Amino acid sequence: DAPASTKVASGSGSSFGMGSQKKPEAPRAPEMTPKDSIELLRRIREARREEQQVTVPTEPVYVTERADFRIVGEVFDCYVIVEYDGALLVIDKHAAHERVIFEDLKKRQESDGRVGSQALLLPITVILPSDELAVAEEHKSEISATGFEYNVLRDHIDIVAVPDAIGVTDAEALFLEMIDSITFGKGDAAVTDKIRRERALYQTACKAAIKGGRKYDRAIVEWLVSRIIELPDITVCPHGRPVKHKLSKYEIEKLFKRA
Repeated sequence: DAPASTKVASGSGSSFGMGSQKKPEAPRAPEMTPKDSIELLRRIREARREEQQVTVPTEPVYVTERADFRIVGEVFDCYVIVEYDGALLVIDKHAAHERVIFEDLKKRQESDGRVGSQALLLPITVILPSDELAVAEEHKSEISATGFEYNVLRDHIDIVAVPDAIGVTDAEALFLEMIDSITFGKGDAAVTDKIRRERALYQTACKAAIKGGRKYDRAIVEWLVSRIIELPDITVCPHGRPVKHKLSKYEIEKLFKRA
């Protein structure tokens, strides 16, 4: 489904006045889910293939104001600068999107036993050595829980469905990463099936997430900021990198010797 449009509130509703003492209520995310954001990314990628460029706003810096936060802009096409609750938030787009997707995939896997798949019109053929074919067969239920469906044949694998969170072009590389991860972790008794499944979701989320250094539709950016503010316990991505850094007004004023 196409993501719903995001309304931009006027500056008069902002709670960031110098004399404001009222703490803003926790913001509600716009009507977009991680799957919606991925679908919007997919359309952008298709536009890039058709037109050799992504259709994005021409302005490199923009201001989006809502009653609960204010997006000031981006730097290096990688970090989003946000004014929120009397502080400045710097959000890493890729790390933040990766963690939000991971949480969504994990929730779906826990509730349904697996994440969603998209069937392929033509299978992806992956040629593997015999030991990795054996791994793919032995751990088929584990890998299938991440959204892959495949058949193990004599000297290759035919992938017939891939996780719906990723593009088809990323599917083969992700599948091989999962096989490698299981192969190299087989001798470690501490690596349980649950840990391997979580690692597979890490890899899926990383492939699906928006990339640093690229421009994206501002609806995605606003939705992402909303989700990160809505989920304050999210501080790192699945690989342990910080998702955001907060600077209070007092810390900024100290830098400029105003406090």
